[in-house]
This record gives sequence, structure tokens and C-alpha cells, in this order.
Amino acid sequence: MPHKIHGIKSIAKLGQSYFRPILFRQNEFFSELVIDFEVLNDRLQTVLHPPGSSDAFYLKDLKGNRYLLVDQFGFDGFGPASFEKGFRRKIVLVFEKVPENLGVLDLIEGDCSVGCWSAYRIKLDKPNLFIVY
Repeated sequence: MPHKIHGIKSIAKLGQSYFRPILFRQNEFFSELVIDFEVLNDRLQTVLHPPGSSDAFYLKDLKGNRYLLVDQFGFDGFGPASFEKGFRRKIVLVFEKVPENLGVLDLIEGDCSVGCWSAYRIKLDKPNLFIVY
């Protein structure tokens, strides 16, 4: 079973979109964070930075260890993207595998300083849960 996420409200970028972590799961190789993404207002132009970029998403534990982005599903590739009002999709961000015992993680949008899609203190409901799929 995947981890449920508690204590996270939506993360809005300038009020244009809804970006909320809803599920954390992992297998023996990778960790995945499922994001509920919806464009609320006008057309949204954004960028999903590729793995290895200083602006790419990463997960961070309470000790400061980073788990880097390695792939994604649902965003139509890395780079610039444009979405119409009402667009909604689940996006899966794939990261290096995190230790099984973590109960809290931060999702950080790399070197971003303005309008960032970051979520702090994501609480997992069963920190010892490990799944293989």
C-alpha cells in the first residue's frame, strides 16, 4: 500500500494553479510523489526542469539529505509547457529512493526563488511501509 499524505494544503503559483502532493509510494529502486495538478485561472505557462538541472525538484528529509528527481510521468516531458484553464491531471515525480523509515519530507523546486512549487513537512502516515510493484 502507498503512503497517504497528511498536513499539506494546496500549493498555488500566483493563484493560477492547484498543485498538491497526494500520495507517496516506492519500490525497491525509486520513490514517487503523486501530485494533483489543476489550472484554475487563465492559461498557465510553466517549466518542469529536467533531472540534473539546478532548478529540478528534489525531496529533502529532516537531516537535510536530498533525493534527486530522476523522471516524471504525466507532464508531457521536461521543459516549458502551456496549459489551458480547467486542465487537470495527476503528475508523478520519480526520485532517488528514500529510506523506508522517513515520516516527513519536503518537496523543493530547486533553485527557485519566486512562485515556487515547494511543499514543506509532507507527513507520511506509515513511515515504515514499503511496497514493491
